Amino acid sequence: MKKSFLISFALALTTMSYAQSKIEFQLEQSRAIEPIQQVFVRPLVADLKMLSTEKVTFTVWMLPWKKIGDITEIELDNAIKSVIHRTCKKEKADLLVASTYEVRNHIDEKGRIGEMGIDITVSGYPAKYEKWRAFNEREDLQWSTALISAQGVYGDLQKTKAVTNNK
Repeated sequence: MKKSFLISFALALTTMSYAQSKIEFQLEQSRAIEPIQQVFVRPLVADLKMLSTEKVTFTVWMLPWKKIGDITEIELDNAIKSVIHRTCKKEKADLLVASTYEVRNHIDEKGRIGEMGIDITVSGYPAKYEKWRAFNEREDLQWSTALISAQGVYGDLQKTKAVTNNK
């Protein structure tokens, strides 16, 4: 009985080792020429409506579970964006115009500076986008030309020209 069991076991191991050593491989190549496809999107224009002429200020204690020295740059950037988002949500705004922020050690209710987390204070003027419309050359070109020209001053082509000293 033991002998037949050992023979069966050895046969099973041999079969398993043979099955594991079999490798299949296939490599194919073909050429495909795709037609050029482009999508043109007509620019949108919106008016910006100030919701308040008073500057709003909002402070949030962020990352309270982390020591100041352990906060990464990415976590800090995300925390700042989160507070700006919370401020907009609180004010029912799409954005804060002329927004500024301050980041510092968390200060508790008794005015003590803590080692855990940071306080982020965001200030700005809440505003909403309204009157969305497609860009109209007759109505919008006059005011947008100055903005488009200003963007070109710092565009990639101008940066390259400045570095290579080309005119």
